[in-house]
Amino acid sequence: MSGDGRDSDRQRAHGEYQDLIDAMNDTAWVLAPDGRIEAVNESAVQTLGYSRETLLSMQIHEIDDGLEPDEITELIENMPTDGLQVFETVHEANDGTKIPVEISSSLVSYHGETRILSIARDITERKRYEEELERQRDDLELLNEVLRHDIRNDLAVISGAAESLREQLGDESNPDLTTIQEKTGHAVDLTTTARDLARVMLQTEVDDQRVPLARTVVQQVAETRSGYPDADVTIEGELPAVQVSADELLEAVFRNLLQNAIQHNDTDTPNVTVRAETLEDRVAVRIADNGPGVPDSQKSAIFGRGEKGLASAGSGIGLYLVQTLVDRYGGTVRIEDNDPDGSVFVVELPIAG
Repeated sequence: MSGDGRDSDRQRAHGEYQDLIDAMNDTAWVLAPDGRIEAVNESAVQTLGYSRETLLSMQIHEIDDGLEPDEITELIENMPTDGLQVFETVHEANDGTKIPVEISSSLVSYHGETRILSIARDITERKRYEEELERQRDDLELLNEVLRHDIRNDLAVISGAAESLREQLGDESNPDLTTIQEKTGHAVDLTTTARDLARVMLQTEVDDQRVPLARTVVQQVAETRSGYPDADVTIEGELPAVQVSADELLEAVFRNLLQNAIQHNDTDTPNVTVRAETLEDRVAVRIADNGPGVPDSQKSAIFGRGEKGLASAGSGIGLYLVQTLVDRYGGTVRIEDNDPDGSVFVVELPIAG
């Protein structure tokens, strides 16, 4: 083939590549192995604010504000022969604007020459979202610290002062002091739930563990009996000796369901019964109460954030936390009617393999 023929083929191949990258919405260019820019698309011209001629006279490191020249050289030298090389960096436009980008590069060959096709996607909005998410995580961690220490300590002081005042007055049945202690107890429960919810929201993934179901349920029943001495909380039958796929926050599921069964109960003596059974590869825990029950119209919505369900002073975050955790564990939670009165909260969890 004559020299003119080879030049014609190169020009045609170059034109085809130019058409390809010009059709892209993202910034794109073709690089020589030494980092020289050999072709750019119109998006690169518009985004970076340089003329096409100026860009074609530049090295790629001249527009990169996120990587040093030797780092770019190393990336080029380590380009995979098959597949994409993906990384993040920052481009600097002609006017000094910094543009966070995600680069996807691959080796291409035309007319026997190896080149690098790079596509830069603007990730400015994603970076803003990540920064905002990080700020919210910091705020949530601060809130968690306040709930865990300051507020709970103040509530303990209030409860202790009420008990001391009761002893000084010698009035064991003073309704005002009883109300103070009941409300501070409920407030402590609420801070515990809010703390657990904050922990869930801060988690990026579930730390999957094998958690003994029976031990967790028995522990939460014992704590509920201690916190609510006027309630009758019992375990019916033997609890299955199985482990479930969950984490340490599983206790929050049963703590909130037990507290919910008592706090929303309008009887003189709240009665709560817990039993469990295995169902093939799952275990079902049923928490039944003798309260007013939950209307069918509220059975699905009651687990939503902020839903109170029944007319009470509850915040609604307890059942939202239950639903959130059970979903993360790959389980389900639902409400059934109890016979003759009340509700049954049914939690099904996968048995750890």
